[in-house]
Amino acid sequence: MKKKQLATFGAIIVIIFTACENPFFPAKKGGDNNAEIPAEVPVVTLNVTPANPYILGDEVTITADAAVNDGGTLSYQWYSNDENSSEGGEPIPDETGASYTPSTDDEGTLFYYVKVTNTMNGTSAMAVSDTANVTVYDVGTATAIRSVSVNVTAPVKDGLPATTAAADDSGYTCTAVSWNPSHSPFQGGTVYTVTVTLTAESNHTFIALRTAAINGQEAAVTANNGNTLTLSYTFAQTDTRTVSGIAITSQPSKLEYTHGEPLDLAGLAVRLAFDTAETEDIALADFASRNISTVPANGAALSHTDHGGKPITVFYGNKSADTNNLTVNKAVISSVTFPTAGSITYVN
Repeated sequence: MKKKQLATFGAIIVIIFTACENPFFPAKKGGDNNAEIPAEVPVVTLNVTPANPYILGDEVTITADAAVNDGGTLSYQWYSNDENSSEGGEPIPDETGASYTPSTDDEGTLFYYVKVTNTMNGTSAMAVSDTANVTVYDVGTATAIRSVSVNVTAPVKDGLPATTAAADDSGYTCTAVSWNPSHSPFQGGTVYTVTVTLTAESNHTFIALRTAAINGQEAAVTANNGNTLTLSYTFAQTDTRTVSGIAITSQPSKLEYTHGEPLDLAGLAVRLAFDTAETEDIALADFASRNISTVPANGAALSHTDHGGKPITVFYGNKSADTNNLTVNKAVISSVTFPTAGSITYVN
């Protein structure tokens, strides 16, 4: 028998490994390719409704808006703290949901925060929110004024500074108005700041005030002792032209409402005429930047008694124009529940 001879380049041996047997690329233990990917750290923000401050018995809810992108499971633990810190607080027993309703039974300020843990593939990652403070006042038998809104004639070239402001709501009156700079009449091309002082009526208090507005725009609260409130608002720079007239060019799209609905002035536009023989059309979005205001203000809650059958008045300085009348229907009462009477026993 002849012996088989190897090729000149030697024998070639081929060894084939399957994926699970490959010694050079061993499989991950446990067979879970995601086991070594750690859980993602949550992103957490707090939403508080309604806004601070509160009076005894008010309802308030703090909601944690937490999110991850890895599909992990989120868990929560709420904490309270006497200090404005997300460390060192006390865990609140049994408060492990995405929202928490703190008590407002006691006067004072407490801070709340939440720890959110994301668990995935046997790993976990935690994030701590910022604090949300809850300030509670005891106003006794007084009526707490939660918002104020006043209207004052805005500055325009050659206009005279207003010395009074009209209050939109009851429970307080305007007692002083001042301007900076104190030009009289107003000049063109100038920025003016108005300061308005309000005084609470008997058995009313500003101490738990939440919002303040001048001419429908957010005003800064510069002082508040409960009885007296000081607001300020800086108007846009005055036009260098003197206005000679104002006219409505486009009515609001919505003129019919139900009692309590907010006013929606979308679609409203006006035309200003100036002493230069120029005219300019102004859309609602540009009213504030042109010192144009409306009564009632955009977003104001409408009253069947106060606003029904009346127009919206648009002001530019002491010039004004009226829209078509509003229709404000009475509030719709869906149901009325009467108490159940007890049984009556007749005797001789």
